[in-house]
Amino acid sequence: MKEQREELLDRLAEEGVDLPALAETLSLTDVDPLDLLLHVAFGEDVVTHSERVKRLYHNHADFFKGYTPDARVIFDVILKKYVDGEAKDVSDTGLLKVPPLSERGTFIELVQSFGGGTNLRNALKEMQRLLY
Repeated sequence: MKEQREELLDRLAEEGVDLPALAETLSLTDVDPLDLLLHVAFGEDVVTHSERVKRLYHNHADFFKGYTPDARVIFDVILKKYVDGEAKDVSDTGLLKVPPLSERGTFIELVQSFGGGTNLRNALKEMQRLLY
């Protein structure tokens, strides 16, 4: 799914579609580029990043309950970065290497909250899927 999203966005950019400028013009800067396209092309309701996160917490509370408190803090920080526009891809493990998560421990220490790298990658991919 991530690859398809990136391919679509790359194709649009090649055709000269400037999604950030469109978002700015429509005052929809807190919207995922694909949600922006759905809104413009098909009149779909706009879903902001914060609305997506609220839905995630509400509709998928069991997902979070399956993780340790430390892992849930990591999810919370990543989702806050997403809402604030600092993280476009919540499945990016590199987010654990930048503040404020990097201040909570080393990458390896943070990964252990999930029981290892594979579990971390799977958890973040699942959270990304549930978010959309």
